[in-house]
Amino acid sequence: LKATDAAGARKAIGAGTSSFSGSYNDLSNKPTIPPAYTLPAATAEALGGVKKGAAIPDLASGADAAVIATKVNSILAQLRAIGVIAV
Repeated sequence: LKATDAAGARKAIGAGTSSFSGSYNDLSNKPTIPPAYTLPAATAEALGGVKKGAAIPDLASGADAAVIATKVNSILAQLRAIGVIAV
């Protein structure tokens, strides 16, 4: 195979160029993606869709151990509730 440019190489192997823009919105036959679940309605038994926990604000700098433990336990409780980790 000898070609002086990419267009010549595509022609030599019978390949064309794509008109796809690269945008997801330009695709056809896209799947339907269900909306995210919001806790506490979501449970480990819920199937399908994206599971979404409640917002947890960032820790303040200099937070003490009790505040940190409470925050971590809140995150763990949400992960258990949506079935990401075992109960």
